[in-house]
Amino acid sequence: MRKIIASVAVGCACAAIYLIVAGYLLFQAQTVESGLIFNWNLEPVSVTDPQPPVLQMASFLLWSALVFWLLLWLSARSSAISRSTSLVTTASVLVVVAGIFLATANYPRPSLMDGTDSAFLACLQTGATSPATMTMAAALVVFAFAVPQIRSATQPPIELEEAGTAPASRL
Repeated sequence: MRKIIASVAVGCACAAIYLIVAGYLLFQAQTVESGLIFNWNLEPVSVTDPQPPVLQMASFLLWSALVFWLLLWLSARSSAISRSTSLVTTASVLVVVAGIFLATANYPRPSLMDGTDSAFLACLQTGATSPATMTMAAALVVFAFAVPQIRSATQPPIELEEAGTAPASRL
């Protein structure tokens, strides 16, 4: 029971951290693409020529890959019962938060900040409404059900001597 609770807590924490960091990186990518420069508090500083957000998108790609690998690594080393719990929990939290922001969003979005006074909410909204969030959730669900079969297929069968029982011929 403790392992399942720990897996759920890890899944919720990973989803929250993923959304905030991904939202910040994607928000910065949108600002570079639109020609705005924001500081760390997401306050506009200056206006420049629009540029492709190569560095921000590369950072986002590395961040997503790191979170995905970390969750797969943790799930592969957990017990059989809680093996896919953290993956499914993370995917569920991503879908729920994205659904909340998509249901309450104003379309079309007139600006990057979209009426939010908080930099934290702007990052969270940008991360939640990104298509990459749904892609991450879908990949996690697929791997949640594929990892148990992959792991059990790669383990060699247990010999009787290794299992702690002696063969009948040695009795």
